[in-house]
Amino acid sequence: MTKPTPIPTPTFRDFEYAGWSNQSICETYDHHFGAVARQSIEALLDAAAVSKGTRILDVCTGAGYGAGLAAERGVLATGIDFPQLKLNWRERIIQRRLSRKEMERLSLFRAKLSTA
Repeated sequence: MTKPTPIPTPTFRDFEYAGWSNQSICETYDHHFGAVARQSIEALLDAAAVSKGTRILDVCTGAGYGAGLAAERGVLATGIDFPQLKLNWRERIIQRRLSRKEMERLSLFRAKLSTA
């Protein structure tokens, strides 16, 4: 009996990069998962006692909810992730929710996954 040919599966990095590089996925993520993500992150920020003046690094920031919600608390927040498309989308989402002053405190930039 011969072994079946394995189905090629992408690495987690390849899977994430492909998904977040897809404009359609980025545009619908907030609609489907945004409320749940924000609720979970608020609890996480509370548990970590994140408050005004704290500095955080949100590694693999994804949609940017962690860095965005932290910035709303007066935190100096930086979110990093790899696909530029996702970062552009995230900046549009956060800009609708944060004041200009809060946006100045929030630094979003691009990074390679291998550096995280």
